[in-house]
Amino acid sequence: MNKIKFLVTIFVGIIVIVGVFLIQKSNNKSVSKTTSKTEKISKSTKEIEKKSEKKKSFKKESDECTPAIGSSAGTIKYGDKTYNILAIGTQQWFRENLNIGTMSNPSNDGKIQKWCYKDKEINCKTYGALYDKNEAMQYTDKEGVQGICPSGWHIPSDNDWKTLELALCMTKDDLDEQGWRGRNQGTQVKEGGRSGFNVILAGFRADNGKYYYLDSMTRFLSSTQENGYFFGRDLSLNKTGIFRGVNESISGYSVRCVKN
Repeated sequence: MNKIKFLVTIFVGIIVIVGVFLIQKSNNKSVSKTTSKTEKISKSTKEIEKKSEKKKSFKKESDECTPAIGSSAGTIKYGDKTYNILAIGTQQWFRENLNIGTMSNPSNDGKIQKWCYKDKEINCKTYGALYDKNEAMQYTDKEGVQGICPSGWHIPSDNDWKTLELALCMTKDDLDEQGWRGRNQGTQVKEGGRSGFNVILAGFRADNGKYYYLDSMTRFLSSTQENGYFFGRDLSLNKTGIFRGVNESISGYSVRCVKN
């Protein structure tokens, strides 16, 4: 009888020990899983915090800059038109697109030739003229050349445009990019924008002689070249930024003059 009790006691002890072992193992797995989940959550939180810091940094950079608002700097008579002058940042610009010359195909004859959208003079009066890049530059490749602008003024270079964009708080990272850049600088310079630059969307003339996108987009000329093509600036009705780059298919550009 004592022997049976002894065996029963041993058997019960073994069952208790095994039970305790299994419970501890289960708890260890649970702790491991919890730790793994905690590590993943912690990692995810750190990634979110990093992204948040980047956003905060970008916001801080933007908030520290106050976009320039232009003011009147008088007028200038050129040809048969009087142009308003806009002082903005460190620069002075024509507030209207240039409209000088005779409506005709360009030729290097010492005279200024222009195109008007759809070959209608009324469009030149409303939107400004469109110019062949060589005609606008007066058949030179010199950056910052006077071209068809009045004395004391010149065709803006790529850097002239960048100076304007920087005054409107485009970030330095965006400034040298090609394509659509900036957040709202395009909105600022379009008609009704806070800068006073007052760009109306004059469309453009393509190499095929056809006109496109009146009231939808426009392309301005710069006097800076890359691989034989001049850098331009595009503005679009549906874009808030400013496009920087070359376009091989455009032959008729809008022109703004900037003061020397």
